[in-house]
Amino acid sequence: MDIQGKYAFNAIAMQLHTDKDAASKFVHDCIHEFELFETDEKEFWSNSLNRRMALKQGVSDKRRQAAAKRWKKEKANTSDEQMHSKSNAIKRKESKRNESKEKEIEIEDPASNNVTSDAAVFYVENIGPPTGFVSGKLLGWTEDVGDELVIEAIKRAVEQNKPNWGYTKSILQSWSRKKITTVEGVRAEQVQFRNQHQPRNLGQYKQRQSENVPEWFEQQKQQELQVKAAVPAEDIPDAGELLRQFNANKAKQA
Repeated sequence: MDIQGKYAFNAIAMQLHTDKDAASKFVHDCIHEFELFETDEKEFWSNSLNRRMALKQGVSDKRRQAAAKRWKKEKANTSDEQMHSKSNAIKRKESKRNESKEKEIEIEDPASNNVTSDAAVFYVENIGPPTGFVSGKLLGWTEDVGDELVIEAIKRAVEQNKPNWGYTKSILQSWSRKKITTVEGVRAEQVQFRNQHQPRNLGQYKQRQSENVPEWFEQQKQQELQVKAAVPAEDIPDAGELLRQFNANKAKQA
């Protein structure tokens, strides 16, 4: 966009519902502080937006070309179809319908739109051809964090039986908030999570288990061990039976 035009910032201010000076400062900050735009001091632009618009335009062009090609082919075959039987006509229509579906799938395939990233190919193979909107988002995340991390997020979405872009994006956003930028970082975070939760839960379980056993029962077990070698087994009180009687009396009192 031309930033030297007389009404350039007036137009931006109108879109942002603010005044001209605020719009000018906003554009200046986006260029020089946040580095969201590029500029040659005459115009400013977004490289990311340009790439995505080019991708969208490529999809539109290919769809238009495919439609024109189908229309010409159908027009050329009209006279031939009138000369054949109804059976043959039905077969040709089915063939054309299948051909049309294959072309539409080819157009939606990121690989046919010059999107050659490994993440895009992996997405198509495991989830399906993305829409133009999802293709742009997928390309943006790939540029930000790399193919390897995006592929890892797609794998986890598929493993959780949620093979869609929304769940994949939520995984990537979670890692971004945690400053995780590599697959190794993802695995390290997973190991840390397990180490923090499993031992603590096991300790709590053992503690609850010990709280349910009265102190005299533990003392009785120690006495059994001490006299076991000298006293016949039939003369030793059954600690298990004593515990059951204790629990039964406790239940009656309650």
